[in-house]
Formats: sequence, structure tokens, C-alpha cells
Amino acid sequence: MVVTRILLIAALLNAILAAPQLNPRDATVVVLENDFNGVDPWHWRYETSNGIRQEQFGTEGDGARLRGSFSWQPPDAGSATYSVTYEADENGYRPRVAFGSGAVAVRPTPLPRPTELPFLQPSLAIGSNAALTLVG
Repeated sequence: MVVTRILLIAALLNAILAAPQLNPRDATVVVLENDFNGVDPWHWRYETSNGIRQEQFGTEGDGARLRGSFSWQPPDAGSATYSVTYEADENGYRPRVAFGSGAVAVRPTPLPRPTELPFLQPSLAIGSNAALTLVG
């Protein structure tokens, strides 16, 4: 009798502790459409409960052509929505970025000069004979 009660209590505690812990910050997919079946043109999109959206249209005829957008609402930005709308084809990738109601200028990051790359800098950790030691 005592063993049965202990087993029932253990089973009840196991069921309670194994229940999913719902976090209000977790997102669920609320819209999911996929017309990507290998036949041109194709389209897919999704939306989540936390405001993330993404959509894309495309064709592959003479060359791949994509058009789409994605947006999200960061929790620390109030009700502001960040969004990126883009096109990509033989002329390259052309994004348009927006924050709230105004566009944000997208500036390419300059590439470092070859002399600034860390793997080209002399290192004090490896001696000049290290390569000979590693080779044989």
C-alpha cells in the first residue's frame, strides 16, 4: 500500500515536471505558405507570433531572380519594425533597409588591407623553425 502511494506520487511529480514550460517570449509559427515545388515561379512566406515575417518570390529561367522581404520587431525597440526588402538577379543583390518609418543608409564595410589581416602578422608564439618541425 505504501509502495503504491509512493509510485503514484512519483508518477504525478514526473507528469508535472515533464509538462512543457511555456515562455511568453517563445515564438510560434502562425502563417506558413510554401509554393516551392520546382515549377517557376515560386513563392514562400512565414510569420511568427513575435512579429518576424519573411517572404520570397523567384524564378530560375535564364538566371535566378529573387524578390523578397523580411522584418522583425526587436524587444528593446518599442514598436519599431526593422525591415529589409531585396531583389537579386544578374545585376547583384540590392537590399533596401528601413527602421520604423524612415530608410536607413546601408554602407558597405571596407575590406581590410592585406597588411592588416591577423594571419599575415608576425607572431611571437611560433618560432622560425616551427614549419620545419611540423613538416618533418
